[in-house]
Amino acid sequence: MNKSILKKILASAFILSSLAACNDDEISRTEYDILSAKIYGNLNEARTGCILVKFTADPNGNIETAKILKDINGTEMRRIFPVNSKREELTRKNNLHLWYAITFDENTEVSEAANSFAALSLVEKVEYSRINKYINTPESATSSFLSLYNGLTRSGESTVNDPLYHLQWSLKNDGTLLDSNCTAGADINIEKAWERCTGDPSVIVAVVDQGVMFDHPDLYANMWVNEAESYGSDTDSDGNGYNGDRYGFNFLNYDGVLTYGTGHGTHVAGTIGAMNNNNEGIAGIAGGSSIGDGVKIMSCQISSGNSYASIEREVEAIKYAADNGAVILQCSWGVPSGISNDEEWMNKFPLEKEVLDYFIHNAGSPSGVIDGGIVIFAAGNEGKSQIGYPAKYKDYIAVTAISPDFTPAIYTNFGAEADIAAPGGDFAYCNKDERARIISTMPPIKESNYELYGYKQGTSMACPHVSGVAALGLSYASKLKKHFKAAEFVRMLKESTISIEQYLTGYKTIYYTDQDGIDFPVNTRLDQYQNKMGRLINAVSLLDAVESGGKAMRIPNYTVSVNGTENDDFSKYFIEGTFGAFNAEGYNPEIVKIGMEGSVITIEGLKEGITNVIITSAGISQEITIIVRKGSSNNGWL
Repeated sequence: MNKSILKKILASAFILSSLAACNDDEISRTEYDILSAKIYGNLNEARTGCILVKFTADPNGNIETAKILKDINGTEMRRIFPVNSKREELTRKNNLHLWYAITFDENTEVSEAANSFAALSLVEKVEYSRINKYINTPESATSSFLSLYNGLTRSGESTVNDPLYHLQWSLKNDGTLLDSNCTAGADINIEKAWERCTGDPSVIVAVVDQGVMFDHPDLYANMWVNEAESYGSDTDSDGNGYNGDRYGFNFLNYDGVLTYGTGHGTHVAGTIGAMNNNNEGIAGIAGGSSIGDGVKIMSCQISSGNSYASIEREVEAIKYAADNGAVILQCSWGVPSGISNDEEWMNKFPLEKEVLDYFIHNAGSPSGVIDGGIVIFAAGNEGKSQIGYPAKYKDYIAVTAISPDFTPAIYTNFGAEADIAAPGGDFAYCNKDERARIISTMPPIKESNYELYGYKQGTSMACPHVSGVAALGLSYASKLKKHFKAAEFVRMLKESTISIEQYLTGYKTIYYTDQDGIDFPVNTRLDQYQNKMGRLINAVSLLDAVESGGKAMRIPNYTVSVNGTENDDFSKYFIEGTFGAFNAEGYNPEIVKIGMEGSVITIEGLKEGITNVIITSAGISQEITIIVRKGSSNNGWL
């Protein structure tokens, strides 16, 4: 950027007076520091024609902003997070409404546009936009449906009737499935957990990934459904800012039509929530005990094959998940390792950090099973002794991958920041046996219904095992009518694990095939992984922790607008069989009108005010507060 243009920018932003010591022929170090302090990200990774700007106040109608848009040949200034009529107040509380995507002529230098906006006093941050990419190893080919049925079966009775369950060593490993490097117990210990809970439809897991095949025969009844929307419609029927988002949203193509790419998202979803006992395919960790009673999968699509969403679309997906009911964020992706610490990551990607914070602190409900959200990331598949970001950040759960014998998968990233290990598969280590990978649901790659299941491996496959167990734990909490803070539940999840340090000694040998088709061994020292893999996820231990932790759910307080109504079912706050008919009394009838029908309460706001209400059932009383205030503003939010 030349000096005359920079001077013009500084003057237009009214900061030139503070830099009067500079002459016309020289730009001071101070001037550059003022600009660079506001600019985040890596210019070498920046995509052309777009920057992301966080303002200190609403920029619409601002003369300086309009002038700079014209100077850089700007084409659009779009709020990154559209108005959601139910969540706008919360969006503004977290200042996310001040983030804008600025698009401009691609012939304009990205650095010029960034410096132009950084010079404005109305601007807090400027971030270079980038395109995300997965940190996966090459994915395995899909095995055909019929050949999977011909695999080795195990002896003994099966807990579920899903015909491919015998191939899911990650759920139940008795040591007999594979001919080599397969150890009994190298699994997530699910069957004893299923005796207490198999899933709950109130728990929603957002799969931020490729699109999930919503009509898959093993997934359809466990998909999250936005009942107000028609699939792929060009109308936003529920006012959440997105058109046609019936099963989630495609943030890559920016519509409600999900696409499946290589099947990565569908594979991840199956591990978490494939339907159980439906005589179809595989079993899901929290897939329920019959059709439709498992946890719900919300598809937040950010990629398809080799196409990836930009950072501003990725963060939309994360906020969308929180705003539409998801409490677990399943992320089998990240940037390559190399960022050294949390501060460096936050300085490169401040918008991503802000939105992940939003999910952690604003997903869930103070009156639901969890207050806040859980963020789970794959550690990365580079085989490096460094966890990739965002997984490495302290507030998220970083998942490494193990083989069917407890040892680290040869591709897994590892490091002191690793939180939890889970089965991810290890084809090359297990005599190149396809069954050593993870089997799950797949979209049909060819025009055949016989390719609806297949194998993949990676920390991408380990990650949903942790998400699935977390979802099962929350399902059990829902069954027990218990409430947790997100931080408390994350701590329990990390502690409800078993050590694998005893397996991290000696060597493991991997056989690779060279270009001449000759196998050659590579020995890997296992002691390099000690205290750097995390501990193995254990479903039974988590359910034990849920039983002994948390607090009993309570009926929440309510806010309703004048002439508006609010409905709720009190039965969801009590364990089945512990409540009778509900009665409401002691409230001000001039402020609210209350109707009770069984366990369902209907609250109608009559005039502004606050009133307490005593709710009684089976001899037990709770006092709640109802606030009545004026209706929505012209922005559609309270």
